[in-house]
Amino acid sequence: MKRAVIVVLIVAAAAVASFAAGAWSAAPPSPIEKRLIANVAKLQAVDRQMATSIRTLRANDKVLGAAAQNLQKSVASLQNDVKTLKANDGDLAGGVTLALVYAACGAALTADAVQGTWQIEDQLSAATQGGKTYYGPQTPVDDAIGNGSLKACDALRITRTQALPPTTGNLSALLLVLRGAAAHYVK
Repeated sequence: MKRAVIVVLIVAAAAVASFAAGAWSAAPPSPIEKRLIANVAKLQAVDRQMATSIRTLRANDKVLGAAAQNLQKSVASLQNDVKTLKANDGDLAGGVTLALVYAACGAALTADAVQGTWQIEDQLSAATQGGKTYYGPQTPVDDAIGNGSLKACDALRITRTQALPPTTGNLSALLLVLRGAAAHYVK
């Protein structure tokens, strides 16, 4: 029986030795196998690059999402600003119109005062210098605005006068306009 065990062991050792010798002497890879191995290596490299790109895109997506939210908030804020500006547009137009009417009336009242002064000078020079006049007859300045159907001073309820001697009464009345309804345009 010892002999049989020894024979089995020898046969098993011979089988292992012959299998190992065959594995070590295997044929080298064929050209197709070499191409397949190279393609697998390329695919693995592409897979690593894609994984890196996906991680980068996910990070960028978070950043862009936050930026988009900030832009949406900015757009909403700007839309509110536009609404406010549109609401104030009427006030601005009214204020500009009032300023132009006020300036036209002020210019007309000033012209009335200057022309009244010239008339007084002409009266004095005519009386003291043998009828000599320096300025001659004066024509009141027209304070019509727009298409001419409205007078600036009438719109402000200021009465123009060519009474002599000129006074500052109508200019004072013009200044009182600033204390009334127009005062809310001044901030």
